[in-house]
Amino acid sequence: MAERMIRGVVLLLLVGLVPPAAAQTGKIAGRVLDAATGEGLPGVNVVVQGTTLGAATDVDGYYTILNLRPGTYAVRASLIGFTPQVVEGVRVLINQTTELDFQLAEEVLEGEEVVVTASRPLVQRDLTSSSVSVSSEQLDALPVQSFSDVVNLQAGVVDGHFRGGRIGEVAYLVDGVPVNDVYDQNFAFQVENNAIQEVEIISGTFNAEYGQAQSGVVNIVTKDGGATYEGSLNAYLGDYATAATDLFPRGRGVSPTGTYEVQGTLSGPVPGLGERLTFFGSGRFVRNDGFLYGRRIVEPVYAETPDRQAVVVDDGSQEPRVVLVPALGDSAYVPMNWSEQATAQLKLSARLWGSSRLTLNGLRQQDRGQNYDHLFRYNPDGIPTVYGDSYSLLATYNHVFGARSFLDLKLALFQNGVDEYVYEDPLDPRYPRDAALRELRPSFSFFLGGARMTHFSRQTRTQVGRVDFTSQVTRRHLVKTGVEVKRHR
Repeated sequence: MAERMIRGVVLLLLVGLVPPAAAQTGKIAGRVLDAATGEGLPGVNVVVQGTTLGAATDVDGYYTILNLRPGTYAVRASLIGFTPQVVEGVRVLINQTTELDFQLAEEVLEGEEVVVTASRPLVQRDLTSSSVSVSSEQLDALPVQSFSDVVNLQAGVVDGHFRGGRIGEVAYLVDGVPVNDVYDQNFAFQVENNAIQEVEIISGTFNAEYGQAQSGVVNIVTKDGGATYEGSLNAYLGDYATAATDLFPRGRGVSPTGTYEVQGTLSGPVPGLGERLTFFGSGRFVRNDGFLYGRRIVEPVYAETPDRQAVVVDDGSQEPRVVLVPALGDSAYVPMNWSEQATAQLKLSARLWGSSRLTLNGLRQQDRGQNYDHLFRYNPDGIPTVYGDSYSLLATYNHVFGARSFLDLKLALFQNGVDEYVYEDPLDPRYPRDAALRELRPSFSFFLGGARMTHFSRQTRTQVGRVDFTSQVTRRHLVKTGVEVKRHR
């Protein structure tokens, strides 16, 4: 009996200490005091301005506001007979509690309001893991092109590897939904920086709610549309330059379009519906010719000969020799490690009844590119091209039961496809028919014809269902429970 009681106490303590992991929201908690006596004030209305969320203080002056999306807010505390106070610049982070206390003075002049600016503590007392949160403002200020660059800037992370682990040991979440590709457990698709509200990077001591996470967790919250129309458009051009033209021959000088990117966003309310239904859209296209070039001395196909591929010579002195008759190219310099990517996102956010919300988020990504192969330096069209195509549909319903409890229901479908080939049809007549001639080349030399016979294709499809229930049971204890179901194909 005593052992059961000890286990129960330990479990209760653990529940109280565990933060609401995998959530996409944070909370504000604190106390409202009488500035004259230092005692707690009951019945004070604490409201997060610009939202429908708020709370009233208890008999000791304590309050808690749950279910706040990450961002910067202004919080107002008011009570009849006291001067209202507004604290601006209150930062809410994913899975963390922002402590905010008020001191209200008795009202001297009617209509007077005190405005102060919030400051964050140097030590986050409720943070028990190695966690870093990066806001959209910080993303804009950093010299990075993708959120993966931000991840690599964190302590313990090297080229996507957390604490020496493998890339496939990291759990990636977008709006609370796990989005790892089941094929290699890598991130299934790209979320652009201009669409990210906040990204949380956890490199250790995360709890069991993060399924299939062994090395780290990357938790991304995407932006919502606001009450006003906003947009952005960015573009840049550039190229690689080097004086070592003997090692990196290109046959041309620096080109301003050697690498370029165009990206933009548009957000606001859906016409006629106001803040009840808002949208956020983003798009990005990037092209990079790379810095490794080949020269088209020969073509992948062979010249027109009686057998269309080669000439067999028998001079009587040895076994018959197969002599390649290559098709000559135009000697143009061709990029051999080029890449291009196009991404698009559209998110709809609807306010239903009370503080309940419904969001629909769609993402699409297409990629093309080649991996450099030095043996095909003079036959650059003989290396395969890699094609990627992925999409994701996310639906989230957030239902608020009261000031202390809410439920999240999430459904997701995402598909990821990769193809790699020189010619799409495996039976294309341009492929060499004779196995001995597919990649014929002199010893210790370059391929003078033919093509890589690589022909790869895969499709993965994942369906996810997840339910989370969160409740602030007491002032110091928050309980969260849930279930997650995945189906792969």
